[in-house]
Amino acid sequence: MTSEPPAVPAKGIRLDVVARVDIAAPAEACFEHIVPVELSRIFRPYWLLPGVERTDERARWTTPGLSRTVYFTDGSRAEERLTTVEAPRSFTYSISGFTGVNRFLLSRIDGAWEFGEGAAGGTSIVWTYSLVCHNLIARAAAAAIVAPMLRRYLARALQTLKADLEAEAAASVEGA
Repeated sequence: MTSEPPAVPAKGIRLDVVARVDIAAPAEACFEHIVPVELSRIFRPYWLLPGVERTDERARWTTPGLSRTVYFTDGSRAEERLTTVEAPRSFTYSISGFTGVNRFLLSRIDGAWEFGEGAAGGTSIVWTYSLVCHNLIARAAAAAIVAPMLRRYLARALQTLKADLEAEAAASVEGA
């Protein structure tokens, strides 16, 4: 039995990195906090991955079509574009125009957040970074080097968000 080779996207080869977290806060609160979050709050340097220093956004990051430049702590930058927002269930964005080391491996990164029902009224979040690599060699390098670090990088960002959101939820209960 022979099978067809997998289809390859016209603009590169994908490698998905997925991170998950459950947060004891409602989806609406999670969504409203996460979509416009200050990136330098959640992205700190980790091994070879730079942190985010700042962005140049001029409007609250909640409307599809908005774009911003992300400046990293290693002096590199990238362009980010918000592609969809479906409150409070999902949003997507694309990162491209890398000026750092990533320019040798990646055409772009497509990011996707999904907010689902969690335990006891909380929220289950799945965050996917789809690395769109230039070719199979770049994908192999990304799989061996970038993906393991990126998995931890995203998990750390989610833990920061979880702590912030659960602290906010606890404070609102105490203040009620």
